[in-house]
Amino acid sequence: MMAPLTLPLGLRASQKSPKILGGRSRQGTPRLRQCFSVHKAGNKDYECEDAYAWWSHGRDWVVAIADGATESSFARQWAQILVETYVRRPTEDLSADWLSPLQQSWAQWLENQPLHWFARRKAQEGAFATLLGLVLLRDRQWRAIAVGDSCLFVVRQQRMVACFPLASGALLGFRPPLLGSLGQGKHPREMVCSLHGVGRLGDRFFLVTDALAAWIFNQLELGADPWGQLNGIRSDRQFYQWVERERSHRRLPNDDTTLICLELRS
Repeated sequence: MMAPLTLPLGLRASQKSPKILGGRSRQGTPRLRQCFSVHKAGNKDYECEDAYAWWSHGRDWVVAIADGATESSFARQWAQILVETYVRRPTEDLSADWLSPLQQSWAQWLENQPLHWFARRKAQEGAFATLLGLVLLRDRQWRAIAVGDSCLFVVRQQRMVACFPLASGALLGFRPPLLGSLGQGKHPREMVCSLHGVGRLGDRFFLVTDALAAWIFNQLELGADPWGQLNGIRSDRQFYQWVERERSHRRLPNDDTTLICLELRS
C-alpha cells in the first residue's frame, strides 16, 4: 500500500527557471480517462520495461511513467521504483535527498539477489530509466518534470497546447538522459526539465513513452489528428489491437508502449 501523500503538495522550486503556460484557474476535477501499456512484440508481458503509477486524493492527482533502458539489468524494477517514489513524494528538482535513498536501497536490494557472477557484474553497472511526472491539482494548476524522452502532451479542443520535454519528433532517436541506480553520469539537476501551467476544463494530459511519442509527432507532421484516434481507445483490448495494427503498418515502433490520459472536468 502506498504511503499517504501530505497535502498541500510541498513541491520545491526547480533550480532552473521553469517554463510557465498561462490560463484561467477555477476549480476542476481531474479524471483518469485511459491507462494502457503493451509490451514489445516478441517479448513476454513481464519483460515490459515501461512502468507507471498514480496517486489521487480528492481532486488532486499525481501520475508518473518511466521507460527502463533495455541495455541495463533490472531496468523494469528500477523504473517501477522511480514512478512509485515520485507519486508518493513528488519533486521538481530530483535533489540528492530525493534520489540518493533510492540508490542506496537499490544497492542493498541488489546485494541480496542470488545472481551468477556474470549477471552480478552486469547488474553492478547500474539500471537506467527515463522519468516523467505530473501533478494536477483541483485548482487546475499543474506541474511536470522529465528526464529523458517520455513525453507529456496537453491537448485543448483537439489542439496541442504543450509538448514536453521534447518539441518535435526529430529529437527522438538519440540517447536520452537517464536516471541511474548508481548515481553515474551527470547530476540529475543538470538533466531535469520542468514545466508549469494552469489548465482549462476539457484539457487532456497525455503521458506516453517514447514509441507512442514518436507516433504522435509523426501524425502531427502529416497533418493528421492523433488525438481523435487515441481518444477512441477505451479498453486494454482496444489498445492492444490498435498497437498491433500500427506496428504492422510500421507507423509505430516495436517497443514497449504506454499511454496514460487525465482530463480536467467540471
